[in-house]
Amino acid sequence: MQKTLALGSLTTEEGPKITQTLHESVAELSQKMGFTPAVQGLVKQNVKAVMSSVKNNRNLKKLMSFISANPDKYITGHSVAVSHLAPGLSHGMDWASDQTLEKLMWASLLHDITLTNQRLAMVQTKDELFDKADQFSEKERSQFLEHPNSSANVAMDFAQIPADVGSIIQQHHELPNGKGFPRGVTSQRVPPITALFCIAHDIVHNEYTGSLDAMEYLKSRESFYGAGTFKRVYREVIKSKSFGE
Repeated sequence: MQKTLALGSLTTEEGPKITQTLHESVAELSQKMGFTPAVQGLVKQNVKAVMSSVKNNRNLKKLMSFISANPDKYITGHSVAVSHLAPGLSHGMDWASDQTLEKLMWASLLHDITLTNQRLAMVQTKDELFDKADQFSEKERSQFLEHPNSSANVAMDFAQIPADVGSIIQQHHELPNGKGFPRGVTSQRVPPITALFCIAHDIVHNEYTGSLDAMEYLKSRESFYGAGTFKRVYREVIKSKSFGE
């Protein structure tokens, strides 16, 4: 794998497969050992793999076709998909500095790292959690509501992690209408890079739960992303025609 990453030759199909394997290893080892320097090193290796894949393959439609939307492996599957899609969207919007790409990749790979229940991780809002309250224990519900903070704390303990990664993770369940969590911040207080992350996260989640293709789904969300920073970033994503429209 080291040789492949050094050559920067990961194909659109290889990239998600390799990064998924690494992400599964990180999840398993972190549960057993914590986030030791060795486990942190695996995450850094994963970021390198994603960077290689994203820089060499810009076809987002093709990338989406390699997403295996298996709910039984949701945490790894959607994390890896977002780690490719969010930087891919940023390329289409000309936000493609290495620093921006790295922040999005780190946040994608770590944003749900403290969750272990696959079905719980598929919940997106507090209202949805309330509707499905009988499916989860009180401890699991509390863990879900706290995971943006707990995952952000894990990220911020990493050595040499890019600035803002913790903030992106902490805000990845905030909503344009201000009814997200954990803080319920207004749409004006969500930075553009976080809004982009949330939009990519939303598109990937639809691959697991919806019937529309990525561009159709994105267009259907215009009113949802109708406020503040979300609105501005959403318009840039649509204008970029990242999915070939």
